Amino acid sequence: MGGDRIRLHFSDAFGGAPLPITSVSVAAPLGGKAGAAGIEPGSARPVTFRGKPGTAAATP
Repeated sequence: MGGDRIRLHFSDAFGGAPLPITSVSVAAPLGGKAGAAGIEPGSARPVTFRGKPGTAAATP
């Protein structure tokens, strides 16, 4: 698979205040296998939120 976007869902279902998310990254698993203990070298990418490195997840 390939693409330039993914959709992530963050939830603070049991929190009483917005959950600050200060830094997120994604990477391909080592060997392409789920549950791998490592990541493929060079595959790590920062996640941005409308161009910013962090956000706050709203409470339900």
